[in-house]
Amino acid sequence: MAKPEAPRPVARLTVARHGLKLQRRKSVRRLSSNLVRLGGMWLSFPLLSLAYAREVVSNGIARLPRLHVLAALGRHARSPLLLLLTLGLACACAAKPPRLQPHAVIVSQVTPQSIQLTLDLEVFNDNSFPLIAQRVEGELRVKDNLLGRGSARPEGTVPANSSKRLSAQLDVPWDNVAALAPFALSAQPVPYLFVGKAIIGGQDVHFDLPFEIHGQLTGAKLLQAGLKGL
Repeated sequence: MAKPEAPRPVARLTVARHGLKLQRRKSVRRLSSNLVRLGGMWLSFPLLSLAYAREVVSNGIARLPRLHVLAALGRHARSPLLLLLTLGLACACAAKPPRLQPHAVIVSQVTPQSIQLTLDLEVFNDNSFPLIAQRVEGELRVKDNLLGRGSARPEGTVPANSSKRLSAQLDVPWDNVAALAPFALSAQPVPYLFVGKAIIGGQDVHFDLPFEIHGQLTGAKLLQAGLKGL
């Protein structure tokens, strides 16, 4: 005689199906929320990028507020890909260091107190915005002897994606004019070295461009320097 079929646990099966439906609904809601959040991130990225670029154009600077942009994105989005894209934008907009080529140095005037030098420098700007020549400074040397230090503020702006020759006139007070004593009676010009740097930039960015340039002091200039002291 066959055994009667056991009754199916209707209540338990119904509860299990209901729980499965709830899990599915939660998964769908979670997926929808993630999609909405992801859409908000991708919508916010162009807006933040536009504001970022507008600040670059309006200020004409190269030091960009990258941390502020990343912080703003961090408040609205947590996507690593989005942060990488923003960081890439910041790097792409970063300023390129200008290049400097010294062409000549001329002794304009010599007195017992100082020597005046005129520097001919060329600056190459590979950026999409102009750069300002802010200061030129350095020291004058004969062999291993430091003769003096000086600085000047050349007037000039290097256009975007271009180059410009700049003239800087430095007044270098004598710190060690006695170092020229061994050369005072020499018939040969005395070679000297000017070791300096040009500071080029804008409102919030500065580049220190080092350079070296050689010149010569003639016997007449040495006598002018030694009228009081050699």
